[in-house]
Amino acid sequence: MLTADLDQIVEQIVGALGATMLDFEPVRCDLQAPTEWLAATVQIAGAWTGSVVVKLTPEFATYAAATMFQIDASDVTADDAKDTAGELANIVGGNLKSTLPCPSFLSLPTIVSGQELDIRIHGSIRRCHADFAAPSGTFRVELFEQSPAKT
Repeated sequence: MLTADLDQIVEQIVGALGATMLDFEPVRCDLQAPTEWLAATVQIAGAWTGSVVVKLTPEFATYAAATMFQIDASDVTADDAKDTAGELANIVGGNLKSTLPCPSFLSLPTIVSGQELDIRIHGSIRRCHADFAAPSGTFRVELFEQSPAKT
């Protein structure tokens, strides 16, 4: 699958996610990496092997959690934000998986947070990344594809 195809698929998935679950229309933007991220990753294994990484600014994590859990933003806990990041990675990964060659399997999410966070997937190359602006904060979706094994 071409990188341009993956980029377009990610944009469609995020657009549908925004419209159906997060009550906004995501807008592509050029994002300067913030100093703090909440990130979640899921692995896809099978005919296509790679990783989906969803990185949320704290502001967007709070907005998304409040919207998904239908609670006031001031009531969002750190665990709510982490659960939301994991669920967003699951949704993006699951939707992406359905467009990839079969069979493929999706892992449970891994969630990390920190400052100056840089996630690298060993043996993989970043095939695409897309930044989006939201009503509160920004987020990034990155796709990594496992490099073919050298023989």
